[in-house]
Amino acid sequence: MKIFGIKINSDVLVATIIFMVFLIFYGIKTMYTKHILENEKTVIVSAKIIDVRTRLRGGLGAKSKIGYIKFRYFVNGKEFTRFSESFQIRDNIGQYQVGDCIELRVSLENENVYKWNKSKGTFKCK
Repeated sequence: MKIFGIKINSDVLVATIIFMVFLIFYGIKTMYTKHILENEKTVIVSAKIIDVRTRLRGGLGAKSKIGYIKFRYFVNGKEFTRFSESFQIRDNIGQYQVGDCIELRVSLENENVYKWNKSKGTFKCK
């Protein structure tokens, strides 16, 4: 198949299209989250870490270990349990202890929008 005079394998074209759709979706989600947290009503909460571990990341191809923390917090008397996973957590797994807290900024307009203040690190819960 030729596009703009360049011969491209159809498998490469399909993979490129899927990758571009993913990037567009991720970019829109990131901008939406940033907009909500900067322009809507939010609250700062302490979330208690309830699980810390490394696990194998799913997917196709080579599977790599990734750091995982699960945390619980309350907003307006409602309990939420969320998780975060990243290579940064894996590389610093010793910093995260069950029972410690992390700081989150949570939207009061959309309960699924929150951001972890990673620069504050972990701290003892009050």
